[in-house]
Amino acid sequence: MPFLSIHPLEIKPRSAIKTISSSLDKLSKHPVNHISWPSFAYQPDVQFAIAYTNDSILFKFYVTENHIRHVNTKPNSPVYEDSCVEFFFSPDGNDDYYNFEFNPIGTCLAAYGNSRFNREYLDEKQISTIRTHSLIKNEENDQPVHWELAIAVPLSVLVHHPGIQLKGLSCKGNFYKCGDALPLPHYLSWNPVETDQPDFHTPNSFGMLYFS
Repeated sequence: MPFLSIHPLEIKPRSAIKTISSSLDKLSKHPVNHISWPSFAYQPDVQFAIAYTNDSILFKFYVTENHIRHVNTKPNSPVYEDSCVEFFFSPDGNDDYYNFEFNPIGTCLAAYGNSRFNREYLDEKQISTIRTHSLIKNEENDQPVHWELAIAVPLSVLVHHPGIQLKGLSCKGNFYKCGDALPLPHYLSWNPVETDQPDFHTPNSFGMLYFS
């Protein structure tokens, strides 16, 4: 099982999301490159950086892929059909986890539960406190598209864990890239997933996360 140590980011409180994005660029990047289902063999280049502050989880995805899609604009719409990056996070290290899913323009789907079929969506007011900053290059050209998305998830969004403190927390999670409605559907993960068909809702396949 992979182990990821997440370090605090030295940044001023209430920093702008563009400042956070630039700071994340300076951190180590981790690949999202496992193909667990060979019938979906297309592999875009995907990496992420992650850090935290006293009040937020901060992460940024870097993606280069042949096609891009971002038609969903409303919170909790099916962004997994678009070009989509995802962070699944179990603060208690058990089968209860949050899923945060984003398309390239920052539209977010967020929920909590213990399986794909038992989830409670976060409401739009909560999701509206998640800040994002996106950059898309080459979208109009006939060549691979590069896009980046920086995300700041305030701890207040973790509504099932009021008062959570990240420093010293050992937990579980996974990072994903998908695109169900793209010309080349694909399903990549940071930690491999052991199911017969694509399914990211598998907490038994999460890796270990430690907030140092």
